[in-house]
Amino acid sequence: MASSSWVSCGPCEYRHETQEADVWCSVCEEGLCRSCHGHHSVIKSTRDHELMLIKAHKILAKGMLSVNMECNLHNEKFELYCPSHEIHCCVHCVITQHKHCTGVTSLRKVIQNIKGSTSLSNIKSNLKDRLLNIDGLIKNGTDNFIGINTDKDNVKRELKKLRMSIENKLDILETKILTDVDSIQHQHKTCIADIVSKLQRKRDALNQALIDFENLQKNASDFHIYMAMKKLETDLLQEGKEINSLLLQEGMKLKRVYFSPNADLLSSVSDTTFLGNVAVRTSLFPLLKEVNTNAQISSKVSAKNIISVQLKRRLSGYQVYEGEDVNISSIIVLPDRNILIADFGDDGGILLFSESGNFITKMTQFGKPYGTALIDDYRIALSFPKNRNIKILKLGSRISLIKTFQLDVDLNAISYYGTHISVCSRPQSVLFVDLNGVIAKRLDLELPYACITFIHCHSNRML
Repeated sequence: MASSSWVSCGPCEYRHETQEADVWCSVCEEGLCRSCHGHHSVIKSTRDHELMLIKAHKILAKGMLSVNMECNLHNEKFELYCPSHEIHCCVHCVITQHKHCTGVTSLRKVIQNIKGSTSLSNIKSNLKDRLLNIDGLIKNGTDNFIGINTDKDNVKRELKKLRMSIENKLDILETKILTDVDSIQHQHKTCIADIVSKLQRKRDALNQALIDFENLQKNASDFHIYMAMKKLETDLLQEGKEINSLLLQEGMKLKRVYFSPNADLLSSVSDTTFLGNVAVRTSLFPLLKEVNTNAQISSKVSAKNIISVQLKRRLSGYQVYEGEDVNISSIIVLPDRNILIADFGDDGGILLFSESGNFITKMTQFGKPYGTALIDDYRIALSFPKNRNIKILKLGSRISLIKTFQLDVDLNAISYYGTHISVCSRPQSVLFVDLNGVIAKRLDLELPYACITFIHCHSNRML
């Protein structure tokens, strides 16, 4: 009976023969014995396939290898790469979902030399940085644990000093205070210990992921590394959200127990009923190094040199009357090639033109927009500074409102990348708003000018 580590030769097994594999083909996804390996390496259709020793295949983590090599929608192999969406895709996906994308190229070309790429280094660096962050959070939690014990001792010393002047009633009141201290100490130590335990488990998981990834880097094929990297990108993003969620819990807030003596105690010892209050002063720990959760694989798309620029057409058919206030603040080409213009003027609204430049309609029912950001082929976001909100509109033959995000901040231009809308917030802040209207993060900038007005996100850059 074959052992659990036995890997059979795929072609031999198909012929109902039993041979142990010597190498593994990452493209065919099966093992090859010495004889079949010889045929495989000379046949034109398979001679360029990437192979690895079966020993290397066995030591790779199953989690790194269990990635889907085919498109879930069309059951075709991933052969192409779209730099606009930074995603691998099959031929059918390109035809149906990426027909307007530029720079679509061969996936084999993109993953060539991936083991030495910056993207791989970034993923590995993110794993190490995440481990460093976890270590720091565990240390903070441990110090917090020790600090509460120290604070308890400080409270006891303060009580002993006070006892000299109120000896007659100190026994009863001291017991009450110590009971409060013990109760608070137990409550918060339990909370802190629970968080530290969760962080320890996450650290162990991340440490194992790093070990698995280093094995993958040494032994796996370029394609496996690429697919594993995409999987790790998603895992790290989710992991970052979970850690951020833990940071907001009570157990990860800096806690210090302090004692506030009764101000009237010394002057009215006989009438007082308490020595003071035991409370917890809570503050956040200093921020650790922020880990990039959007490490992307990039492909270089060659661009034609701009030799000359010529006017192709003018927008026509829209009548501007005398005295009408027009303030064009943003312009964007929609997936159906129509042109949408945001008019922020007093008489403004959304202006829609056809691809040929002819005026279609003006929409004023949504308000006076300032910024525009295309979310996908079916949705667009527009900012409305006068209403202090962002509206998500559904694209199609009839543009309609999906939802409104009431932010109640001074805002102007917007941009979209990944899963968040980046919002210019006056005077010098950028808000990152998710598609549920929740402000996930605020970035305050120190700029030498009065305020920021426009913003554009592309890849992992923000202009």
